[in-house]
Amino acid sequence: MSAEDKRVLDFIHNVVEDHTPASRSSRHSSHSSSHRSKDSKDSKDSKSKSSGSRSSGSKGGSLIDLDVAFDDVPSAPSTPTAASFAGPVGPTETSARPSRSDRDSKDRHRSSREEKSSSHRESSSRHQSSSSKSGDSKSRSSRSGRSEEKSSASEGPKPPPKFKTFIQDDNVTALYELRTNPKESKKIMAAFQLRGVGPDALSGIEFTFNESLNSRVSPVSVLKPTFTIAPGESASHSIIFEVQSFKTLQKIGGTFAYQADGESTRREGQVLLPASAFVMPIKLEKDAYVQLLRENSSTFSMSSATVSSRGDFRALVVALAHLLHVELILMERAASLYGKTIQGHHVAVYAVPQSDGNVQIDLKCSDGELATSLAKEVTAYFNA
Repeated sequence: MSAEDKRVLDFIHNVVEDHTPASRSSRHSSHSSSHRSKDSKDSKDSKSKSSGSRSSGSKGGSLIDLDVAFDDVPSAPSTPTAASFAGPVGPTETSARPSRSDRDSKDRHRSSREEKSSSHRESSSRHQSSSSKSGDSKSRSSRSGRSEEKSSASEGPKPPPKFKTFIQDDNVTALYELRTNPKESKKIMAAFQLRGVGPDALSGIEFTFNESLNSRVSPVSVLKPTFTIAPGESASHSIIFEVQSFKTLQKIGGTFAYQADGESTRREGQVLLPASAFVMPIKLEKDAYVQLLRENSSTFSMSSATVSSRGDFRALVVALAHLLHVELILMERAASLYGKTIQGHHVAVYAVPQSDGNVQIDLKCSDGELATSLAKEVTAYFNA
């Protein structure tokens, strides 16, 4: 048996073990079951929000209907507060009845002492108040520092940004989001969001992209939209690319031209097409997932990556699902996820925490080159 075959069999063994009822019950308590129920509810709520926010098309250009799903991850930071106090203390005096001259002398003397005492009390009060405030300020600073350190330690990986930058200057910002359609096995859409950030309106907008043997702009795409972008306003425009192979990262260079205040400007940009952009999340029952791995144990290839969870395994799994566009099948001791490319390649992901605080991520695909590319994406993103 070759080393590659042994790694694949180990992968399937680990997944099957995590999906065995007896194994799960021996590892987990009722608290874990409650936690899984909450995770499942969070996942369903996240999907519901995602499906309600899907959109595609262009403003002033061609309208193209492509399906895509993305989830959102909420966060709720907290900041502790501290209280302060201060209290002055004053002495008291008593005296016997003296003679008139003595009284005058003593009155003057007592008045002088009282002024000094009053001055001393005020000084002492200010000193105590200042010390209290200083101590309280240090306490707040110390507590805040501890809170920030704790928050930083428990803050896990974040999902990748939804949009990437195509070009940006003093007049315009052009971002893009990649979308796929399961009915189009060799096409991907770049949905651009254009925003005028300067004082002048933008007109004469034009896109150009370099073509290669592997990728080109689809003939249905409009490269010269007719709309004008006013200062502070936004517009959307979609461009479809035809791609022959997507098993490795594709870089499509291009330009963005516009006119502002009678002057023409042309900026160079780049659209990145990673292999993960062509993967779609697919929901499978756990038994069907295990069966899929068993039936294809001899044909699937595997590649692995070791990354840091930054103290939050669940956050890493959520970020991993967003990065690779895969669906969570089950998460207990480890996490199993699954997706499929628009050309039908299987993508099975198994993430398991290690004793040293890192997480090993095994990617098992029906194409070896695809598995290697996805593993490189995982390493580059989480270990950046």
